[in-house]
Amino acid sequence: MPGKPRGRTGRPPTGLAPGEKVSQYHQLTIRVPDRDVALLTALAGVLSRPRWRVISDALRAYAGETPALTDEQRKAIRAVRRLHE
Repeated sequence: MPGKPRGRTGRPPTGLAPGEKVSQYHQLTIRVPDRDVALLTALAGVLSRPRWRVISDALRAYAGETPALTDEQRKAIRAVRRLHE
């Protein structure tokens, strides 16, 4: 009796575009203050995105290519930051 088809295990290797793998992206190392790392982690949690995606989205918003955060996202981020202060 055939079983249920199984999907792949683990996290899907998705990048910004369909078919892209994050492992194929360039790596970047930067030094930032602890408070900025905490903010990045809070943003990633509130937005339900990986940290690399938050940085990529922020760069595009800064360059005017994409819209910035919504008011609801800003409120959620402020609430999370208050909890960690």
